[in-house]
Amino acid sequence: MATVYIAPTAQGSADGTSEANAYAYSSLSTAESDAGSGGTIFFTDGTYTLSGNQTWDGSGINYKSLNLKQAIIDGNSTLRQISIGSATSTNILISDFHFKDTCFIIDGTGTNPVSISGIFLEYTAPFSRAYFGTIYGKGKRLDITNSVFAPNYSAGDSLIYHGNSASEVTNCTFNITATGLAANAIRNFDSYSLPKYKNCIFTSDNSAAIQSTTGLSVITNSSCTNCCIHDFGTSHTITAPNIIDDPQFVDSSSGDYRLRPSSPCINAGTAS
Repeated sequence: MATVYIAPTAQGSADGTSEANAYAYSSLSTAESDAGSGGTIFFTDGTYTLSGNQTWDGSGINYKSLNLKQAIIDGNSTLRQISIGSATSTNILISDFHFKDTCFIIDGTGTNPVSISGIFLEYTAPFSRAYFGTIYGKGKRLDITNSVFAPNYSAGDSLIYHGNSASEVTNCTFNITATGLAANAIRNFDSYSLPKYKNCIFTSDNSAAIQSTTGLSVITNSSCTNCCIHDFGTSHTITAPNIIDDPQFVDSSSGDYRLRPSSPCINAGTAS
């Protein structure tokens, strides 16, 4: 178990022992080996521009932005895939990053979950057939807290969630741009269960794109507790204690998803 540092490019002696001597991101596998189970890999400030799909699979490792959301993982206007875990890895935590144009594929075991906390994920351009906004759980347990997802879908079926019914999504905001999608294009994957959403906010700019009549619905009253749902179609039977109203973000167009003091959803979702 150790604390290891990485940076977009190698720093100092590049032995990973401090921020000033961080490994290059290209040496992530070495950093994972050094950190070991129970260790932490701190991503120092800067933009990590991805040139292809990535794998973060250190069992028991906390992948963490050194300073809140100052480590930017950038798909570079291409939807890059980050595979989290493997068939044997367990208890992985991803926290405090700013992700751009990326989607996650979650492997691992159902009883030892992957956890995601405090991230902001945005799309800088619309993408087709995105996996969630974006997390594709492959049926594994995935718990998410205090995070904001702002996907932008352009065509094809798009998955808001693909995972495991034991998963919990708490204090999260989903602001879905789906202008280019046809009816029922945003959906859950056919054979996978909904997680339990608690104190979450869901908004979309295209209620016609939200699936509500075939297969698994995106959200249901039984899956949501104290959630705020706005413009998600009229055929969802979402009732109290959930709220059906505009959450009144401060300025979502600029990525400010704090709630105005007048928001009816002040007790749901994230305020930062």
